[in-house]
Amino acid sequence: MFGTLLERILKQLRARAPAVPGATAHAQALAHWCAVADRGEVDAALAGLAAALDGSVADADIHVEIARLRYARGDAAAAERALRAALALRPDFALCHINLGHITVDRLDSAEAVRHYDAALAIAPATPGVELARAGALLQSGDYRRGFQAYECRWNVVNVVQRRWIFERPRWDGATDIKGSTLLVHEEQ
Repeated sequence: MFGTLLERILKQLRARAPAVPGATAHAQALAHWCAVADRGEVDAALAGLAAALDGSVADADIHVEIARLRYARGDAAAAERALRAALALRPDFALCHINLGHITVDRLDSAEAVRHYDAALAIAPATPGVELARAGALLQSGDYRRGFQAYECRWNVVNVVQRRWIFERPRWDGATDIKGSTLLVHEEQ
């Protein structure tokens, strides 16, 4: 799995190489230090990744890897700083917005999380799971009207679609008067 991720990163960076000076060198450094981290040498990988930073736009990918390693070690604050550094270099980096959304949800800043998820969806609308994460952040913030409305996207998530229970009766929309009627409530999970 990790090897496939590295190959995908290298392919993406090489594809951008003509537009981003130093992207190929960054791709090689990123691949090398990811492999070092995969062997369990996280301190060496973090040091090597930090040394590979040169202030170019291509640094964004390295900052994301630093964030991943820091977060895996339980240092969410350092991960957030690295993601913000990546975003400063590439404001259109959807992955940074997604990961910042996750981190800000963890620290209960739902409003910021929603802003990051919205930004990610504006950049990459078909990214799996982002709409669902956004719905969770809206619900966490107490915005139940928008949160539950957004949560309807769960039926488009592959693993959930398979479990959806289909009934012959119409689904209640929450607005129709059901006085004197029976409402069937069922679990989803």
